[in-house]
Order: sequence, then structure tokens, then C-alpha cells
Amino acid sequence: MFLIAPAGYGKTTFAREIPREREHWATVDCSSISSELDLIRRTVGALIDEQPDRAARLSAYRLARDESLRSSMFEILDAWGETVRESVFIFDNVEDLEGNDRASALLLRLLSARPRGRQIVVCSRVNLRARISRFAPPNDVLTLRTDDLAFDRDEFEAMFADADPVRGDLQAAYGLARGWPIASLLLARFARDGRLEDLLVHLHDVAFDDLYDYLASEVLGSLNSPSRRALDAAVRIPNATADDIRLALGDDRSDVDLLLSDLPFVAKRAGGAYEVHPFMRAMIERDAALQSTQTEMFERVARGHEARGRLVRAAQMQALRKDTMESARLLEAAREAAGPKRSEGIAAFDPDFAQLLETLDMDAFIRYPHLWYIATHAAGSVRGSDATLREAEILLRAAIERDYPVTVRGMITLRMAIALNLVGRPTAALALVREFLSQAAGVDAKMNAELIHAQAYPLILLGRLDEAMRCLEQARALISPDDHITAWGLVNETAWIRMLRGERADERVLRRIATETARQLRIPTFLATALGQELTGAWLAGEDELVKTLAIELDAFVAEHSVRVFRHFAACANGRIHSSPSDSDGPSNTCWAYLFAAGHAGTDSDRIRFLEAADEAATAGGRAFGSVMTNVALALTDPARRARALARAREHARTIESEPLHVAVAAICAGARDAGMLNAFVRRFVPDDSRITGSPRSFSILTGTMRNGDTESALAGREYDLMLALTRGPRGVARDRLIATVWPDEDGERGRKTLNSTMRRLRARVGEDAIAYDEDVYRLAGDVAVDTWAIEATWKRLRSRARLEPSQRRQLLEIVERLRAYRESGPRAPEWFDSQARQLGELAEEIAAKLARDHLAADEPAEAAAVARSIIAFDDLDETAWEILIRAMLAQGDRAGAARELHRYRKRLRVELGVELSAALSSLVT
Repeated sequence: MFLIAPAGYGKTTFAREIPREREHWATVDCSSISSELDLIRRTVGALIDEQPDRAARLSAYRLARDESLRSSMFEILDAWGETVRESVFIFDNVEDLEGNDRASALLLRLLSARPRGRQIVVCSRVNLRARISRFAPPNDVLTLRTDDLAFDRDEFEAMFADADPVRGDLQAAYGLARGWPIASLLLARFARDGRLEDLLVHLHDVAFDDLYDYLASEVLGSLNSPSRRALDAAVRIPNATADDIRLALGDDRSDVDLLLSDLPFVAKRAGGAYEVHPFMRAMIERDAALQSTQTEMFERVARGHEARGRLVRAAQMQALRKDTMESARLLEAAREAAGPKRSEGIAAFDPDFAQLLETLDMDAFIRYPHLWYIATHAAGSVRGSDATLREAEILLRAAIERDYPVTVRGMITLRMAIALNLVGRPTAALALVREFLSQAAGVDAKMNAELIHAQAYPLILLGRLDEAMRCLEQARALISPDDHITAWGLVNETAWIRMLRGERADERVLRRIATETARQLRIPTFLATALGQELTGAWLAGEDELVKTLAIELDAFVAEHSVRVFRHFAACANGRIHSSPSDSDGPSNTCWAYLFAAGHAGTDSDRIRFLEAADEAATAGGRAFGSVMTNVALALTDPARRARALARAREHARTIESEPLHVAVAAICAGARDAGMLNAFVRRFVPDDSRITGSPRSFSILTGTMRNGDTESALAGREYDLMLALTRGPRGVARDRLIATVWPDEDGERGRKTLNSTMRRLRARVGEDAIAYDEDVYRLAGDVAVDTWAIEATWKRLRSRARLEPSQRRQLLEIVERLRAYRESGPRAPEWFDSQARQLGELAEEIAAKLARDHLAADEPAEAAAVARSIIAFDDLDETAWEILIRAMLAQGDRAGAARELHRYRKRLRVELGVELSAALSSLVT
């Protein structure tokens, strides 16, 4: 049996368990053996331990001189080869024979000459160089290695049974120990002492000193010098590869895999980097002697990588040395080596490059401004617009002082303009770019195209859409076919113009192109922006399935790539409405995030709070369109501020060159049902337009009146019936169906004539264009509101609310009163409308029951009882109302009154229906 594993895997303990039931056994400890003769003497002693009756003839060999011992080798081997019965012979610490060729050869000779009846167990911390199959047939050899000796999860958890640690701590401990027995036992001891939680996050704690001493003496002490140095490099160098370790060792020919192959504490990941066990890493990292030499090691590795053209890896090593300027020099060299086509996107293609950019300071950026330019692409979302603006101002001053080339100054101007836009200063951004264009000469074609393009976004923010479109078209004609970054921006901003003009079909196509282009560019900020803007367009258009898909993707992407500027935006889009923006969020993202939150809000108070925050962000950022949206939503949500909010919406809309937007805002101000390009947006805040008030034209089924502007007319007879029939289908009613409904006894030509004459009279009363006719279908015009449609929409919106706000209670109470008034004294309805009339009555009681339950939940039993009695007054057999009444009286402490009401209801059931009270209701007062 061969037990091959590093220190701490219990090889010796396991080996000594094997002979527990055997008659004969012995151990040869190979530690500190310096020669073949030492091994002979220890083997002789073990042979005597195995069979004490050998002592008489073998004891002399233990004291023999070296020469006489060699001459007696035959006799010793003869004793070794004697057949024994059920014996176990253990060779322990065999790794100490490594490098001692004669002693190793003798061990192999002994193993090869194993006599019958003797089981041999070999314990070693390193692999034996000889083929194990030499010593016995494969079926007679058992080899247990590290994985076999490690504790599995069940064994590990069993050690903690009497400690009862937190489940998360237990899982963390298992991940840390990784089955290593000595570490597992130590962690179990900590758990029993109640110290496990602290120690899991403090691996350098003094409590680990015993373990570290063990590792130092038993693990590191057994390593040869090259292996030890390779292990040190694997710990000190982040994500160390074989090339890194060879450079650290100063030996290009070193076989790193071989040096580390016998260390199960070192694993090689799929990417080629070595991973060192946390305990080993912690021990080596606290070695002060090594810390003092690591700076030189980083320098050596950096020089080696630079000589081989691995510039980014060399820059990483210089960053570890805290030499920022040298790291920047290497990154600039890497940028230049990438070439003009890839230099802007290099940080996206190489995440290590992007990470290093974040370590640079302004001194480095002033010397290498191209790196700052790339940093605003790759990490602008982390740096934030305010920081980018401050840096741009510093760099522009440096550009003048140092006389930077015009292309570099243009590059800084571009980034500064973008930052100005993002902090809400589009006018300043536009002026900056135009001033540079008027003064700069000699910019290349690419820079010229980008500067022309840079005017488009502030123009869009300022509402000057025609001028923005001209800039985009001019820039598009100048860019190179392979300038994908500028092309992405052109498509993205064209999509914004389409959105502002209500051209959703074109916008949708452009948004998809922008997103797919951003995926190919692999620049995190670009893709997050594209996803966010595609999501915004879909949200405004009411395309909720697409919104959900994009919101989930954006959320995952933002988390994975730490695109901080979109964190709040993505959270609110996914319904996490109480997320807060960070300092990096620009006003545009903040505005839309709060609009999303308002759309998800469950209460009017939350919705108003989010809309106020959105309006504040839009105002601070100079976002006219955002201000239009927030004020429209505020007008629809809060009747008290309707007039002021709509006035502000009109004011901001006028600054945007979009006739469809002007028409939509005007329709909303007039209370029209058709809000044009903003229909879907209105429905997010007013489902089915149930809250639009002040519509210039509306028909009331409940009162039989038609309002047309300031004129209100009462409809009766067939005119009312015909109007009533038109409300049965919001999309319209076919002519023949109208005739069959209103005049069932008339058909054919006579029915059509009757319809035509009644329709003429009706149109004269309600307005010619109030009733449209198209392809044999009559329908109400889009701006004609119908009271029962609004009631049903309101109930649909509020019925599932766990708790109602006071304003919502008042709204529902008003609906109940209107429906009851209709049932008591409303206009005469034709027979064919009876079923719908009954449904309206049932709706009144359903809403009343909701109100009563809400009062109960709010600990307002008196109000609940009053509502319940009002239901009973209309229907004294309504069990729900009786149940609420009884519960309300019990809540008031009037148990006797509750019993009387229950008796009264039981009596009504017996008299009217001949049935008994339900057991559930009866049990309330038993």
C-alpha cells in the first residue's frame, strides 16, 4: 500500500491503524536518513520488532561498523525475505530519501523482494520515481493519494457536530480547508471554542501560529530550494503563470509544473495561473523576509515581460511596485502597439488594461493623455461625470501649457463635452465644441467627424432636433467604414431623435442596431448605455415583455462589469424601487430611474415622491423631455397639482422640435383619451385613461348625459339606447349588430333607415365627429370618455391593493355612490342591457366590501360597520356584508350586538331562501 500525500493528511496515523488486528508489525522511519547504511540499521531494528526471535542473530548488525555491515548485506536480505504470517511493515517519511540514490535503490530492492505474508505500507509526501507496478501485480497494490485521504463533506461536517456552527460558516470553513485533515481538525477546534466566525476572515490571526509552524517545518522545510522559490512567486505574483514564475526565478528553462507538481496546495487553473491554498498563502505572505524582496522580484518579472513584448503584464508588475509612471509608460506603449483601429477599445478587449487605468493619477494622464481618453471609455461609469469634467479641465490647461498636438486637444475637448452633457450643461458643451472647431486647424478626418458628431447630443438635449440631425448626417458622411465607435454614437443619437418624434418603428430598429454594435465593441459603458436606452424606448412604447428582458440583461451586465452609473437605473427598471443613486449617476439616468420607480410604485405617495425626484433630476440636468414626462405623470397622479404640472409640461415641450410631442401634450392637457405618441406612457400612470378628467366630450351611462365641451345634453329613448349600444364595443360595433340590438324587430332596409335617422339626431346632439363610421362599423371617437369604462379601469387598478390610501378610498366611495344612484334612479335601460346593469350593481357591492375590509385592516371598525350596513340596505342576503358587520362589531367589543345581527341574518336566510347559516360565519360568535 502506498500513501502519497503532503504533510497533514494523516498518512502515519492511517498506516498505524492497519496493523491494529495483526500479530506482527514494525515501522522504519526514513526521516533524517543520511546513507544507505542508516537505512540498513533501521530496517534491521524493524525486522527485530516484527519478529523478536530474530534478535539473537540480527542485533549485532545494529552496532556493526560500516564495512562489516556491507559485507553482511546478504544475511540481512535473507532475513528480510523470510516468509512471515500476517505482518505489516511500514516505511514512513520516505520523501527524505529523495536525492540519496543508494538509500533509494536499497528501498526499491527491499520492496521488490517482499516475502509472502508481509504487507508493506509506504508513506511519502512526494511521488515515488519508480513505477509502483514493479513491486507487485496491480491487483495487490493499493495507492491512496491526496484526494483519497482528504475528508469529504460528510466527514468534515461530522467533526463539527458538537460545535453547531452557523451553516454559512460551516460551508466557508469547508471551502477553506478543502478536505485537508490537519486544517479541518484545527477549524473544528475553533468552532468548538466559538472562534470560527472571526478566524474565517482573519487567516493571519495568532491562533493559526501552531498551524503555520507546522507548515513551515513539515511542508516548506521538505521542499528543495527551486520548489520553495517557485511557491513563493506563485503567492506573491497575482494570477502567476509559469512564465511569471520562470522570470521570478531567473531561469527560462525551469519546468514550473514539475517544481510544483508534488504540492497539492497548488492547483493550476484552466487559464494557466497557479492557485495556492489560502493557509499556505497566508503563511507565506506574513514572511517578513519575503516581503522585503518582493519589490525586486516584481521588477525582474516586469523587465522580462517587457523584453518579450508583454507590455500590459509588465505594467501590472510595475503597478505592484507602486511605480505609477512606469506602469503608465508601458500602457502607452501597449496602446501604440495596438494601432489606431484598436487603441480606443483596447481597455475593453483587455480587462487588465482597464483595471490598470484606474490606478493612474493625473500626473500620469497629463504625460499620457491618450490613456485618460481611453479611461473615459472604459471606466467613465466608475469615475463619474463630475470627476471626468474636473480631469478634462486640468488636461486642457496642461494642453495649452505643453502645446499638445491639435488632435490630442480635440480628443480632450470631446470628452469634456460629453461630461458637460452628462452633468446637465448642454449649452456649455455645444459652445466648447464649436469654439474648438472655429479655432483649430489641421485636425484629421476622424477627429473632424467626431467633433461634428459631438454637437448632436447637446442639440438633442436642447430640443433642436433638425440641427442635430444635420450634424449626424454630416458626420456620417465623413467617418471611415471601420470607425465602429463613432458609428455607434450616430445610430444611438438618431434613435433618440426618432423617439422624441414618436417614430417608434424606426427607433426600435436603430436601438437594436446600437445594442448589437455595442456587443461587438465590447466596451462595457457602451453596451450598458445601449441596453439602457433600448429599455427606455421600449418602456415609453409600452412594450413590457421587451422591457422585462432588457431590464434583466442590463441588471446582470451592470453587476458583472461594475457599471456604477447604471446601477440605480437597472435596479428601478427591475422593480427595486427603493434603490438610491450614487454620485456617479448622471441626471438623465437618475430621471429615468425614478420614472421607472414611479411606474412600479404601489401607492400614490410613493409615486409622487419618485416623480418629484425625477423632475428634480431632469431640471438639474437640463433634460427638457424628461421634464415633460415627469410633469405629465405628476398631473395624472396628483389632481391637486394637475394645472401647474401640465403648464410646465407644455412649457418644456415647446422647446423640443417635435410636432407629435406637442400634439400629445395638448391632448393630455385637454383630457383627451388619445394621447398620441404618449398613449403607452399615459397608461402606465392612468390605466385605460381612468384618471383623465376634464375630457371635452364624455358620455355617462349612469346619468344618460352627453357632455360636449361646456354643453351637456340629456339623452333619452332610442338616442340613449343607441349610445348605450356603442359603448358595448370600444373598437366599434358593426351596423347590422347595432340594428339587431336596438331594433330587434326591424331588419333589412327598414332597420337601416331607422338607424340612419336616429344616428342623425344623435350626432346633432353629441357632435358630428363624436361617432365615427368606417367600413360598416360605428364607433365612438377616441376622445369620447365613457364613465363605466373609467370605473372598471379604476377598480381593476385598485382591487388588488393590500391597503388603500385616503384618496383612493374617497375615489372608490364616490364610485359606489354613483353606481347605487344609477340602480335607484338612473335612466331607463333597455331589456338587452339588464345583465350589464346587474353587473354594475354587483360591482358597487364588491367595491363597498373592499372598502369595508380596508377599514377593518386599518383598525377602523366603526367605519367598516357603516359600509357593511350600506351594502345590507341594498341586499340583505349578502353574506360578505354580514360577515364584515359582525367582525366590525366584535372588533368594537360589542359581542352581544354581533350575536343579535347574526341571529337576524340567520332568520332572513331561513325565510327567504330556506337555508341555514354557514358554519364559518356561525363560528365567529360561538
